[in-house]
Amino acid sequence: MRLAKLAICLFAVACIAAAQTDRGSITGTISDATGAVVANAAIEAKNVATGQTYSATSTQTGNYTLPQLPAGSYEVLVDVQGFKKYTRQGLSLAPTQVMRIDIALEIGSSAETVTVTAEATLMKTESSEVSSTVTGDRINNLPLLSIGEQQASAAGVRNPWALATLVPGIQYTVGGFFGGTPNIVANGAAANTASYRIEGMDAGNNGTLNVFTMEVQPSAEAIQEVAVQTSNFAAEYGAVGGGLFNATMRSGTNQYHGSLYDYNVNEAYNASQPYTGLHNKARRNDYGGSLGGPVRIPKIYNGTNRTFFFWNFEQYRERQTVATTTVTVPITAYRNGDFSQVIPASGNQLIKLGASNYTDPLGRNILAGTIFDPQSTRQVTCNLAQFPGANCANGQSVLVRDPFLGNKIDPTRFDTVAKNIQNLIPQPIGPNARNIGSNFNNNQNSERTTEIPSLKLDQSVGSKGHLSFYWSGTRTADQYPIVGSPAQPEGFPPALSTVIGNFDRSYTIRLNYDHTISPTMIAHLGLGYQKNHLWDDTPVTDFDALKQLGLKGQTVVRQFPTISIGASPATGGMSNMGPQFQTHQFVEKPAVNLSVTSVRGNHSYKIGAEWRAEGNPQVSNAQPPWTTAGAFDQTLALATATTQTSLEGLTTTGGSPGFGYASFLLGQVTSYGVGVPSVYHVGRQQWGLFVQDTWKVTRKLTLDYGLRWDYGTYSRETYGRQPSFALLLANPTADGHPGALQFEATCHCTFANNYPYAIGPRIGIAYQINSKTVFRGGFGVVYNASSTGAFSPPLNYQLAGIPAFGQSLFNMQDGPPSTIHPAIVLNPGGLPSLPGTLTAGPLFVDQNAARPARQYQWSVGFQREINRDLVVEASYVANRGIWWPAGALAPINSVSQPQLAKDGFTVGNLADATALSTQLGPQLGALAGRGVGRPYSSFPTNQSVLQSLLPFPQFTGNINPTAAPLGKTWYDSLQATVTQRLSHGLTVNGNFTWSKNLDLLSSPDIFNTGLGKNISANDLPLQFRFSAQYVTPRKTLFGNKLTSYVLGDWTVGWYAQYQSAPIIARPASAGAHPISQWLGRGPGPAERVAGQPLFSTNWVDYNGVTHTDPIDLNCHCFDPTKNIVLNPAAWANVPDGQWSSNQSTFRDYRGFRYPTENANFGRTFRVKEKITFNVRVEFSNAFNRTRLPQPAAGNVGPGFATAPTKQTSGPLTGLYSAGFGSVVPTTGTQGYRTGTLVGRITF
Repeated sequence: MRLAKLAICLFAVACIAAAQTDRGSITGTISDATGAVVANAAIEAKNVATGQTYSATSTQTGNYTLPQLPAGSYEVLVDVQGFKKYTRQGLSLAPTQVMRIDIALEIGSSAETVTVTAEATLMKTESSEVSSTVTGDRINNLPLLSIGEQQASAAGVRNPWALATLVPGIQYTVGGFFGGTPNIVANGAAANTASYRIEGMDAGNNGTLNVFTMEVQPSAEAIQEVAVQTSNFAAEYGAVGGGLFNATMRSGTNQYHGSLYDYNVNEAYNASQPYTGLHNKARRNDYGGSLGGPVRIPKIYNGTNRTFFFWNFEQYRERQTVATTTVTVPITAYRNGDFSQVIPASGNQLIKLGASNYTDPLGRNILAGTIFDPQSTRQVTCNLAQFPGANCANGQSVLVRDPFLGNKIDPTRFDTVAKNIQNLIPQPIGPNARNIGSNFNNNQNSERTTEIPSLKLDQSVGSKGHLSFYWSGTRTADQYPIVGSPAQPEGFPPALSTVIGNFDRSYTIRLNYDHTISPTMIAHLGLGYQKNHLWDDTPVTDFDALKQLGLKGQTVVRQFPTISIGASPATGGMSNMGPQFQTHQFVEKPAVNLSVTSVRGNHSYKIGAEWRAEGNPQVSNAQPPWTTAGAFDQTLALATATTQTSLEGLTTTGGSPGFGYASFLLGQVTSYGVGVPSVYHVGRQQWGLFVQDTWKVTRKLTLDYGLRWDYGTYSRETYGRQPSFALLLANPTADGHPGALQFEATCHCTFANNYPYAIGPRIGIAYQINSKTVFRGGFGVVYNASSTGAFSPPLNYQLAGIPAFGQSLFNMQDGPPSTIHPAIVLNPGGLPSLPGTLTAGPLFVDQNAARPARQYQWSVGFQREINRDLVVEASYVANRGIWWPAGALAPINSVSQPQLAKDGFTVGNLADATALSTQLGPQLGALAGRGVGRPYSSFPTNQSVLQSLLPFPQFTGNINPTAAPLGKTWYDSLQATVTQRLSHGLTVNGNFTWSKNLDLLSSPDIFNTGLGKNISANDLPLQFRFSAQYVTPRKTLFGNKLTSYVLGDWTVGWYAQYQSAPIIARPASAGAHPISQWLGRGPGPAERVAGQPLFSTNWVDYNGVTHTDPIDLNCHCFDPTKNIVLNPAAWANVPDGQWSSNQSTFRDYRGFRYPTENANFGRTFRVKEKITFNVRVEFSNAFNRTRLPQPAAGNVGPGFATAPTKQTSGPLTGLYSAGFGSVVPTTGTQGYRTGTLVGRITF
């Protein structure tokens, strides 16, 4: 806390904050013809587009630096008395670039001018950072930016961060799921830990808030350039994990300019899906326009050279008819109370107890599907003399019921609320409408819209100041998401639907000011604010359950209650009704940065700090703990109240009595929870201080060194209402057993400690060996931002209790018990919710949750200029990461072998394995001698003995500490790049990465975590990327201008990526008696059999020739539908009662390679001198290569022993459908060629 206050004081007194700027700089030496330095020379950089100027003065050593320059085109002017005026033109400065321009002045009159028009060299002679720069024009012209939820992000609109596919060392995978977060891995760091900067300030989110990064993405059309830094960046950049994306947005110029564009997707441009031949309908558009220029108000204001604007509007729109999930609604007979069809639909089978038919205490056998009348429930005494076959103990008092006559319920018995709900339930519809179950398929229209408007304003403030303002908004609306929603559209009426929408309202604001204090000192101030509002409302948000249904107990008028009844294809019933999950989430991020740059002699000093806060207000969904989803208000289950009560405690086979929809019609509620909406706020802060120096030791040697301090707090609820697990706190619901919830508001404690020692030195060297060769190297310690972690909302719900077997809590028409009063409580015994029950493990905030991941980064490389427009580079780039969040390495609710031994159990003893897996109740007497019994008095005895031995038996499963900084990563690579600047109409970039990536994020044996060090799932040893653009020249042949028009201005773009296939995980071990029978976890992956190849040695090629050599999955020489491609003989189960000796993945055990080959072809028409129209077609997977699903590898399910199965009917008869080593292209094939028609008008 003292350190935080110290940081605040430093910020207030020094008024410096880390300039996470997107600006570049021009530096160099001014000398005369003899090589002598020229001191105090006035130098000026003029932005060609805006006319704005930036001034500096050379130092006593002749060095100059023009810092904090916005990206753009510049000309440099030097005017010194006694020398000719010097002008250097054609300089294009990228974000964060340090451009070196050495100036040699000629003696003469200042009335004479020496003009140099050559572009600056592509070599980086002043910096050791590993980075790439991608322009907005390049993003838009290459075939990179697809549209659609599964091609770009959940927003569907073009995703500019896809430019990561052009950068060596970065892996990028699109994310087409709910939230739409693409997977980005940079230089082996943990996935999705990159930092995104827009106009110099953070615009991304880390940890659990990463989903919001793509919800505030800028429009690709509004981007001028993006600098991507992956290693050895300067000390001014911190709180970074896997890469830094620094975007500069387009500005206005002295000439009005803009664009109109449309990206159109239609199935007519696409190839058919392989194997199935389907040609799915696809209708999407991404369109918009931009306009920029000087602000001119006739007769009032002329902003030429002073005031500029750039406005952009982009909208994505998609309309589709959704083929909804097939669900079940009740047939007419069920609606009338006639359940006579349930018995034959259940197979006309008698319920059995073991091998014999079950006989109730009144001597009756029971058919599965028989419904029993709750009103007939009565106590009887088991009389075996009267009913010899009854399955009860003689003299035992048993509750028993009578079946409804004819399995029918008199409609006069229907619950009033149930009747009102039934009136809203639609009739069966679709091709299976005559079926008893799975009889409702009602296609639904879906429309998704995303808009990204933006505005940038630039203003010169006198001769020394420059002010820049940027605003961008994102608005997304989709009530019926096509993919990825927690509940898929089922076509129910809006009120009853379980579907939730995807709605977003977000905006980003930036205000930057640069002020020249003196010719050698400049200050920068940046202010920013970002807000995301993401909610997923149900189609109806004003449903009054009391008024429209007569259902009492609601705490808010909002939505249809969540109702679970039960349904199956065989017997029918009713699928779930009402939305199960809703949130209103916000992210609010104010930020400040301010830096001061001073040039003194051969040194360029920079000092600063940063501050930003991340607030995450939310509206709680009142989630009851018995389900993975929650209701905003009421949740009811009505499924078991018509069973035979005499079956209590018995395990039967042959089906079950009772029927869920019958229970529903009677209004018999068997499970009930209600909650109240609550607003809570989670927040964290991030601070940083830095000092750095660029020292030009000589004209050829530059040293960059600096020091940075990062300080981040852990995520916590503002008012201390977030629960976290406390190991030693007595739990009232578990009779005082240790392990309960605690709240910072009541424990007057903090869950975690902030880490104050994140100090990272940086050093880099750049040495120009000769005019065409540069050596660069560097080392740095870089810290990521502190993790946002997970969050558990306050407890704001209440359960109605647990009824006896077959009983109900209440009737719907009567409403819930008056004892239920949901409210926000800070109760240590809040979980489990009720005595005598268990629940999943709660959130456990690790005490070191605020410790940021640390990386040691280093690189060494050479850059060589082949000619002025062609540069090659090769570097060794590596890092080591520690303290990545990895709670799976330290689950606290686990039993160890020594603990079992203490209680008299031996791993490997089959009798003990049986004892551990069976219910505690029947074994209490036998276990008493070992000192094993109920861990607390209300512990349910129907739980296993192993559950009772857990350290915290009131919780099921593991309890993993959130944000525990235990993970490690290792990365080594060779990265080579070739860059061809635009020359003769051709621009080329190619890069190659050869790497190895290891990580330690989990382990099969938590008491031997070293087993978890493994080849990372992101390990792709070889990766080659190539991109090119070419425009045919306008040349006149044989004096004929027509040939110039016909042959000129054709455009071709190409992007290709070829990389190693993804790792195939080792199959799971499934021995006869795995160690999991004793410990509840393990044993880990199967063991490799020595001498056996990993891939099949019995396969047939396309020519029908059988081969016995291991198959090459990427040879394109076999039919994947007719061959098993993996070798099950290569694996063996782990010996009984043991752990896997090694879980390391094999680097040569890889699946199918997925090349990326995209192309576009088009023509640019010159409408007028400054107006062009470009029309082109873009193809993803231009060669229509089939992307087969990876082989079934047995890493889930039964493992490598799963026998292959084949299709037995239909056109695919004889093709493999499942099993280890099989490839099932009919269910997972993707990647067929898709096309996009693009039209662009530029002026």
